[in-house]
Amino acid sequence: MNNSTANFLSLSGRIDRQTFTRRFITIIVLTVCIVGHMWLTGLAYAPSMELMYAMMSITWLIFHVVLWMQVVKRLHDQGREGTLALISFIPFVGLFYALAQAFIRGSGTENEYGDVPSGHAVAFNAPDKMIKKVGLRSVANG
Repeated sequence: MNNSTANFLSLSGRIDRQTFTRRFITIIVLTVCIVGHMWLTGLAYAPSMELMYAMMSITWLIFHVVLWMQVVKRLHDQGREGTLALISFIPFVGLFYALAQAFIRGSGTENEYGDVPSGHAVAFNAPDKMIKKVGLRSVANG
């Protein structure tokens, strides 16, 4: 397993909003396509409806666990415990909770879960001294 796959399937570390959004969209699209394909072809070829529904449920569960892993890393970026990600397993509420993680800003500094992910926007998360050192203008100072 290469490094990016290991990072994708781990519960440790942090990911920024942009990475989370890409992964969230990918997981949702794959889930809809695969489960949809199973449903369409299963109607014609499945030996039983129970088997088809079981296979679709297992597929959905696998993708949901992968999404949960991404929510854990997003919470780590915010300096929160990953156990809060269990909210994502509540029907309907969980999907909106997971989606909300794409809009909540990370801590912007190193925390107990790791270094700042590379995609963080320095201008919005760093103190003014750091912004001037990097050569960017502060949003507050114009």
